[in-house]
Amino acid sequence: MLPTRLVEIRPDYERDVVSSNLTSQPGEDFRYATLSHCWGKLAMFTLKRDKLEELQVRIPSQQVAKTFRDAVDITRRIGLKYRWIDSLCILQDDDGDWSREAVLMSEIYGSSSLNIAATGAADGRVGCYQERGPAAVAAQQLTASDQTGSQAFDRFNFDIYRQNIVESPLFIWECGQKLACETFSEDMPSPLSTQHAWFQKRKSNLNVWIDTVTQYSRCNPTDPWDKLIAISGISNWLQGKTNDEYIAGLWLKYIEHQMVWCTEDGAVTRRPAGFRAPSWSWPSIDGLIRWPFWGGVHLEISIAVIQVIEVLKLNSRSRTSYESAGLLIRCLGVRNASRSSILDTPSHGDKLVKSFDAGTPDTEYKALQITVRAPKRATDCLAAGLLVEEVGLSIYRHVGMFRITAAYGAPGHVRTRLAPRKVSRSATAIGPVAEDGLEEEIITLV
Repeated sequence: MLPTRLVEIRPDYERDVVSSNLTSQPGEDFRYATLSHCWGKLAMFTLKRDKLEELQVRIPSQQVAKTFRDAVDITRRIGLKYRWIDSLCILQDDDGDWSREAVLMSEIYGSSSLNIAATGAADGRVGCYQERGPAAVAAQQLTASDQTGSQAFDRFNFDIYRQNIVESPLFIWECGQKLACETFSEDMPSPLSTQHAWFQKRKSNLNVWIDTVTQYSRCNPTDPWDKLIAISGISNWLQGKTNDEYIAGLWLKYIEHQMVWCTEDGAVTRRPAGFRAPSWSWPSIDGLIRWPFWGGVHLEISIAVIQVIEVLKLNSRSRTSYESAGLLIRCLGVRNASRSSILDTPSHGDKLVKSFDAGTPDTEYKALQITVRAPKRATDCLAAGLLVEEVGLSIYRHVGMFRITAAYGAPGHVRTRLAPRKVSRSATAIGPVAEDGLEEEIITLV
């Protein structure tokens, strides 16, 4: 895959240029390197439409950030002629160009010969080169024994421990073939390893996505409105592996399970003023996201998504956001349920925990039940679901999540109104009122 534009690196440091129409040069070696960097709050020199012709003649090296100059120097030293840098290869004042190029980023990075990550630079002023003493990457030995005096372990690579347990300046390389670092360039000693999900074959594709989004929510993107487009490369990759339908940050298969997300306890979160994504999906919130029941917990679902209503639109502010996206859901007793039907003080010593997306809402909110139970200890969690507020006739918005857990030592009872009861995926038939008094209904979650 050849990008639309590349920075051509010439022997004269002052004569680097932005090259376009690359396919018109047959026989040219277009191997290129890419750069991963943090924009920060620095006002950076970027490619704009009125500067394109000028930069195709000469890039003023002293006007670009130090990180870029260092990256060009590294590229030149390893013998490559071209480099791709987002700020110099995408027209930053042209939303059409930005949208076309941004969706290709995963292919651009995946097709590069080398990616240089300026991991120690908060912005472009810091650069790629940083001074470090030899002790920072030197392998150390740690000798210890267990309490009985027998040999528990007598050799322990402290730098590996440091990378996995505490922050360190050690550089780790991981791909599908090997795991290595500066100290162990050939291969890392077992049993320690990094915690990346990509090549842990025991994890499913959906687990990879959940892990990725959880970690991604801890990042601080330059423009939060680019969340969906920034992660689109990974979603495209997963879509090719699963043939699943991607819906505004979630996947259609098992979408009911994925809706049980919440914000991190104590984290600062906010919902943007404009519409970036539907309230039921994680990109609608700026802040730390987690799936508290994901991994090893069996979910007995009491709702059914029977239709997805979505419109994808490009606009000048968000570049790629959902203008509208709704889920038509068959569920149990939301419309006629009073707030206290589930959200009252639980009995028998049970504990009710509520987590709001961005502060406690001023309006009344209700419970959309999604029953959850742990596989081995059914008393751990009796029920969980979404907190929603009504914004129209049978139309609701996600405002948080609730869970009801059993008190320590309490009997493994499950109250009638919390008992799991499956609902039909039929878009028309409404079931009768059941013994628990909850009537099936169809609502739209936006």
